[in-house]
Amino acid sequence: MGARPASPAAGAVPVAATLASPSSAHIDSPQNDLVRWLRRLGRDREPGLVLLEGPRVVVEAAACGVQFDLLATHEGVEAPEVVADRVVTLSQRAFAAAS
Repeated sequence: MGARPASPAAGAVPVAATLASPSSAHIDSPQNDLVRWLRRLGRDREPGLVLLEGPRVVVEAAACGVQFDLLATHEGVEAPEVVADRVVTLSQRAFAAAS
């Protein structure tokens, strides 16, 4: 899940601006650009972005004021109740490819 610090002065780059698409979507293909980007973000750092994994961590970050550009979950998992600019649901195979 892409997140940015609450303060815009931290120089965060919004994920939604990096990968433009509808605000809510279902992604099935492991070859999807967003899936590839999530895999890269999990492996390599990008300035101003952080990948948070797990609903508890996401909820705790939101409680601390973190603003989410992207919330990605997979089928069969209820998304944490946090506000995000963009919400996507990944199929099991797309989620596995992103992990």
